[in-house]
Amino acid sequence: RFASASALMPKRDREQDDRWGVLVPHNPLCGAPVPLCSPTVVIGREGDVTAPCNPHLSRQHIRLERDAAGAVYATHLSATNRTYLNGRQLARDVAVRVEPDQGNAPFSLPGEAADAPLLFASWRNAEEARAALADEHVRGWCGWTLRFDDSGQETRGGGSAAAAAKKMAWLVPLPADGGRAAAAAEPAGGAEAEAEPKQQIASRAPPPAQPPPPQPPPPPPLQ
Repeated sequence: RFASASALMPKRDREQDDRWGVLVPHNPLCGAPVPLCSPTVVIGREGDVTAPCNPHLSRQHIRLERDAAGAVYATHLSATNRTYLNGRQLARDVAVRVEPDQGNAPFSLPGEAADAPLLFASWRNAEEARAALADEHVRGWCGWTLRFDDSGQETRGGGSAAAAAKKMAWLVPLPADGGRAAAAAEPAGGAEAEAEPKQQIASRAPPPAQPPPPQPPPPPPLQ
């Protein structure tokens, strides 16, 4: 049996191909951005995404789910701590669709989209969390910008539909004459080009067919 194409790909390439988003932390102590490849991702001390800098993070705090149509939903799981999506507190065990929000602009990260979704544990945004940390009301905090990766939703390998069409243009078959007839239909000088004189066109016409030469008469019969 032959192995599938995905099985032959290096692991890093397969993960890149399956990635649908990235969690970009607002707190540098949370570490590097986390790629999201699985349809279900749990954020928490015992989850897929952790935040050691935040002792207020529950063992299973937030669940992210991506359905077959590409929509992403966030569900608050904790019984003791809170979850905020785009500055609004989530009710427990209620899935809420994760979407961009123009109101996130004052709290967005440099280099990220101003309306990118914000997902925070215990506090609405980084500004509020830093203020609580300065007042010693909390011992840590965590929050993320959710960056959607559209390469899988539009065309694998990235790019818009128009760019994809341009990349695939070479697959369109040419006519039998190689496109010469279409090129000849447009004058070389554009709309201002003059028509070729009729006498030149006539001079290039093939000469009329000539009648065949007369055949010699048959020889007289022998006596």
